[in-house]
Amino acid sequence: LSTVALIVFQWNETLKGSYQALIDAAIILYFLPFLYMYAACIKLAYKPDRGSDPASVLVPGGKVGVWLISGLAFIITLVAIVFSVIPTADVTDKRGFELKVVGSTVAALIIGLALYYRGARARKLELEMAAK
Repeated sequence: LSTVALIVFQWNETLKGSYQALIDAAIILYFLPFLYMYAACIKLAYKPDRGSDPASVLVPGGKVGVWLISGLAFIITLVAIVFSVIPTADVTDKRGFELKVVGSTVAALIIGLALYYRGARARKLELEMAAK
């Protein structure tokens, strides 16, 4: 799969352009979990028991502080992802660059989800067999 990805990224592109596309796709895949984390922080601020656990660390400012900090972090991360899709001057095929970066990101997410669901299904079958 790695060889296929490298060939696709170098197809009809200079070395600098293909390297830029690989780096930008990696940046997007790296930052996606942060979007989930910041959104989860906002959602967890509304849990009724969030202040009752003595080991919990609360964001200063209450819900307003959570929205301010997590919302700002979410927006900055989203802007970084959007900027990663914009081709630089080193790229010869602008449309191909965008397709490669977005397509490879979507493909990586699909592969990850497929592996996750395959493992979850196998784990469920394993638990059912153990229960019998």
